[in-house]
Amino acid sequence: MDELIIINVYSKSELPSVIEFNNKFSYKLRIVSAMPINFGTVWKVPDSDKSTVEWSRRFLRKFMDESYDVLIKIDPDTIVKTFPEIPCGCDVAGDFRKTNMGWVWFGGCQYFTRNAIEKILADDLFNGYCKYQDIELAKSVQRLGLKAYNMNNIDAWNTIPSTAAVIHKGRCNIVKLDGGLITLTK
Repeated sequence: MDELIIINVYSKSELPSVIEFNNKFSYKLRIVSAMPINFGTVWKVPDSDKSTVEWSRRFLRKFMDESYDVLIKIDPDTIVKTFPEIPCGCDVAGDFRKTNMGWVWFGGCQYFTRNAIEKILADDLFNGYCKYQDIELAKSVQRLGLKAYNMNNIDAWNTIPSTAAVIHKGRCNIVKLDGGLITLTK
């Protein structure tokens, strides 16, 4: 499958790592930012307001204008040794964990198929205010009954040393679940 990588940038301190990602993945990397950036392919957005799901919706809409099959969304502070392939038979993939706030699909590295993006964008309840994008996306995946794959080789909420292919630092311990297809139950 042909994959496009996007990275959200909202602070100047993130630029050095974004430059590194651009040097490594430039032809298939899109930088989403309200900041003036003079390198790479930038999807200019009007603001860096993460308090509504519009933060996620706008890069999902922009993806639909591209000819790629899969979207991989990463954060600037994600460590990527290599991008694993999206597992067959799923709509979305990454690091899903159950918390006291419900399911979280950690944004350090998220895989979306084109079909999943179409459905998420059509989800009338995926709108308005949100405290955490990762929780609202997980709620949409749950509502839509999308096939979610928990990837062992993505550790997107890492608090201890990891050998995963993709690592993103977490702030507290949340138990990593076994890999494979999962059902986001209530």
